[in-house]
Amino acid sequence: MFGLFKKKEPKAAEEYCVYYNQIGKYRQLVKELKNQLEHHQKAFVFCFFDDTRTEMKRLLESAGIPFTEDMEGHKDAVLLLDQLQALPTINFNGVPLVLPEIHPLRSFTENVLSAVGPSNAMLCFTSLDSPFFKIFGDGRLMHLMQKMGVEENERISHTMIDKSIQRAQKKTESKVFQEKPATSLEAWVAINLNK
Repeated sequence: MFGLFKKKEPKAAEEYCVYYNQIGKYRQLVKELKNQLEHHQKAFVFCFFDDTRTEMKRLLESAGIPFTEDMEGHKDAVLLLDQLQALPTINFNGVPLVLPEIHPLRSFTENVLSAVGPSNAMLCFTSLDSPFFKIFGDGRLMHLMQKMGVEENERISHTMIDKSIQRAQKKTESKVFQEKPATSLEAWVAINLNK
């Protein structure tokens, strides 16, 4: 009846890795990818924006972490992805998909979660100084964390923060009637939210 009792599609588990600033976020992201390569001989990164992809390449090169964009040759390397259609074809084998940023629209995250599949997980990295948090927090959360003495490499975890991120994405979705593509998260916010 009107889709009210329709069974929801199973999705991947979603985990947020929030850090005080971008420096701490990228340090921990590189650490996570090294750990995945060490334990699983593979790692997967999905980028929503071109600038993030370029930054990931730079970070991986400077950290000496092998990476590829070739679906065939990703053993012992980080596979960088930017095509949603490629996700269902990958055998993750328990290795979580890493997102180096959060997309402002919840539907994008939902699409990735569905594509990854219910038996897999997704780690979403972000920081309090990202454009995403700036549009909703106006620096208040960052100021609070600074007062609490949170270190830049310290992960900020709480279900309240996870739910806030999801609510913010849904709120953004209601404000954006026709999304205009951008090469970076910052540009996306400027173009689509007129901030």
